[in-house]
Amino acid sequence: MATLELTLDDFERTVTDHPIAIVDFWAPWCGSCRGFAPALERASEARPELAFA
Repeated sequence: MATLELTLDDFERTVTDHPIAIVDFWAPWCGSCRGFAPALERASEARPELAFA
């Protein structure tokens, strides 16, 4: 499963529907956040049974 983009409409459903949900809060102006994004995407591809958002 690829990394999900959550909104107010689907946040609660996503985190309650998955036994494990890893949610990364970030900002587009944050260099560290942008730098971490590829690692989060690789992790989501390696562990499709988990929800990465």
